[in-house]
Amino acid sequence: MGEVVGERVLSAGDEAQLFAFLEPHLDSSLFLISNAEKAGLVDHGEPLQGTYVASFDSRGRMTAVAAHFWNGNVMLQGDAGLEQAARRACEVSGRNIRGFIGPWALVCRARQAFGLADEPASHDGQEALYALALEELQLPSSLQRGDAVLRPPTEAEVREVLGGWRADYHVECLGAERKTDLVERALQETQRWVAVGTLWVLTVAGELVAMTGFNSETRGNVQVGGVFTPPALRGRGYARAAVAASLQLARAERGAVRSILFTSKTNTPARRAYESLGYRVVGDFGLVLF
Repeated sequence: MGEVVGERVLSAGDEAQLFAFLEPHLDSSLFLISNAEKAGLVDHGEPLQGTYVASFDSRGRMTAVAAHFWNGNVMLQGDAGLEQAARRACEVSGRNIRGFIGPWALVCRARQAFGLADEPASHDGQEALYALALEELQLPSSLQRGDAVLRPPTEAEVREVLGGWRADYHVECLGAERKTDLVERALQETQRWVAVGTLWVLTVAGELVAMTGFNSETRGNVQVGGVFTPPALRGRGYARAAVAASLQLARAERGAVRSILFTSKTNTPARRAYESLGYRVVGDFGLVLF
């Protein structure tokens, strides 16, 4: 690959080149690809939109991509010219940096480039990146129970229960502070997932016991996220059953063939649960939130 000669903001018409660059790194690029497919490359600050900047070598080939999204997170992929692309994306977007997401080594590089290596983070995670071919999914025995059902939530459940669960997830898993706007923000996120059909609840004997969803979906891949079981109901395999049932549905109804997820390397219960379903580690992922 040639020397990096510059970077530019991507816009409508650049999708094919962007996707061709990202696809060889699909496991760690699902957010970038899925968001671009759903929201395009023009940034008006709406959900899923971001300012995409790519660095190029002397032959016009992309070498790195950074996107500063509507929620303040900077997502990263590539190598040469990564720091320049990230700086330009943040300059053009005009937003504050709320976090860095991408392969762990790139997250560390970007954090250093912005002088944030020592900045305290609410979530400072080197995550384990997992993948699973859905034909190899190992179903938990709990799904054989006739009273365990995966289904979309009702509007009332979203308002009265799941918004609070999502807020609890932010506090417990992402280090968020329980401020006054957290529940409303969490409710809006939950409503967006429900609107596009990527959030489900598991019920047992009619009781809500867990939720799970897909935070990205593209090219036959679904990325699992937002998995949550209330503390009082943990240790019974409910989250594991919810994830497995959602993957069954994705394969049968959405044509999915593979699943990706990431979780903290220190979250031993979650890692055991995912590995019991057949997930295997395929790399390191970074999720740093300020």
